[in-house]
Amino acid sequence: MKVSKEQQILLEIYRAVYFDLGVGFDLIDKTRQDWFLDYCLSESRQEEIMESILKSKRLTKLKKQAIRNSYYLGVSPKNC
Repeated sequence: MKVSKEQQILLEIYRAVYFDLGVGFDLIDKTRQDWFLDYCLSESRQEEIMESILKSKRLTKLKKQAIRNSYYLGVSPKNC
């Protein structure tokens, strides 16, 4: 299955955020529902990580906003 550029960037963001928590995103057992609620990172730190990745990407503002929305609707850690 081919993954879009936006999906690749979203995965890059998730990997960076969970790396910041000391966890390998690809190594997490994601079979349990709501597994991402076991992790906690401030929203400001999550935003910093996301911005550092998005600023290096050549995307329209609309696509960047779509990635941000997908991030928060996906498996982002809870805010603490």
